[in-house]
Amino acid sequence: MKKFYISFLLLILSVGAHAQSGAFYQEVTWGMRHIASAQSLQQIDKAVSIFKDLSTRNQGSYLPDYYVALSLLFKADYLAELSDRDAAVDGAMEYIARAEKLSPNNPELEFLRGYALTTRMLGDPAYRADLYAPQIIGHFEKVMEMEPSNPRPPTLMAFLMMNLPDYFYSDEHSPCGLAQQAIQLYPGYHKDHLLVWGRELAERILQDCN
Repeated sequence: MKKFYISFLLLILSVGAHAQSGAFYQEVTWGMRHIASAQSLQQIDKAVSIFKDLSTRNQGSYLPDYYVALSLLFKADYLAELSDRDAAVDGAMEYIARAEKLSPNNPELEFLRGYALTTRMLGDPAYRADLYAPQIIGHFEKVMEMEPSNPRPPTLMAFLMMNLPDYFYSDEHSPCGLAQQAIQLYPGYHKDHLLVWGRELAERILQDCN
């Protein structure tokens, strides 16, 4: 079975901040850079700690809970035991639910749910793809309808279509076409002071297309 997490971790390497200011966004940037440069579980745990601290000081924004969830999902790819990986995903889902109470019908949170299920599935794709693939596709397609400018759903769909074609396929899109679409969307997507991540994966998919 291919070790999907090796490729999937490339998602975190294109961390960048755009038009961000203030102590909160500086802490967010600091935490994400901890993830991007992490060489050990202890280092990524530091980033999780940063975001959990931000969440406890939340002043009504969904972003702290969003970043706790995101950092826990990145942490899952460092965990060798499936039970530990699943526990990290469970924790992320709890924070996604908290964020959704503060920002209902948010396409970025809808995407994060799909990403969380993707992380759970990739822990054991041979046994889990049948169950999770339809749910993941549903989340990503919903975001693509709600927010066509968001580059991350086509990036993740391209990755999954290329690596698990028996479960992820489309009559309308090819993985290379989705990756190209995503590349064109990344430069202009700046929303809610969200850090930009995922472009590295889209670029590597396009390299495989050539």
